[in-house]
Amino acid sequence: MSQIVVSLHDVAPSTAELSRRWLELLETLGVRASLLVIPGRWNGQELSQSPAFVDWLHAAESRGHEIVQHGLLHTRDKNFASTSNRSRIGQLLGRGCQEFWELPYEEAFKRLIHGKSIMAKCGFQTTGFVAPAWMMSDGTLDALRDTGFQYTNDHTHLINTQTGAKKFVVVTSQRPRSLLSLPGVAVTNGIAKYAETRGKPLRIAIHPADLMSPRLREANLKLITQFLSRGYVSMTYDEMCTLEFPSSPHSNLENYKRDQLT
Repeated sequence: MSQIVVSLHDVAPSTAELSRRWLELLETLGVRASLLVIPGRWNGQELSQSPAFVDWLHAAESRGHEIVQHGLLHTRDKNFASTSNRSRIGQLLGRGCQEFWELPYEEAFKRLIHGKSIMAKCGFQTTGFVAPAWMMSDGTLDALRDTGFQYTNDHTHLINTQTGAKKFVVVTSQRPRSLLSLPGVAVTNGIAKYAETRGKPLRIAIHPADLMSPRLREANLKLITQFLSRGYVSMTYDEMCTLEFPSSPHSNLENYKRDQLT
């Protein structure tokens, strides 16, 4: 069985209307999406301060969509920036969104816990985390394990955070000016052909603002329809992880907390 995961990124109060409209379109295709929710203050609003939007997310979850934690603030913190090549690469690829790219373990741990607490306050128990721009430091990966998250992913792999196991899963992203999509159609078609001809799983990443571009909107909908019509099964990240990875060991969160007190 070949699988497809459609992830809607940057879901937040400030993108509420565009996110809602995207989800309506996806549901007409029979897609159950992974909604990547920004818990902290982004574009002037925090998740917990928008009860109507939280209610909408719960309704979406009840219909089979997955709620995923997507960073905390979705913005690079210059206090953790450097002049290294890594920092320059991060700025090139992340364009200011690479919040977790240069964070040490302690800061990543703090932000993950903060985000989890906001999500819990809003009634969500998330098992997955996706960093903005898919960019994480090694310290972030360790912190994800120790804060109990079960999976994450980067540009090329689905990652079991508890065991370190990885599954190569290609992703398409057709955002304007994204290096992942240059030269746009050619790259996307190449990725899609690779997955389809080999029966490999596929990730399709969409963003609220993509809806405003007829070219991007139609290209994404066409790609999703193409794979569903050829037997791919729509599922969430959590469901794909359940299929691809064995059961994870218990989280090390309590051990970490105990160590900090001794």
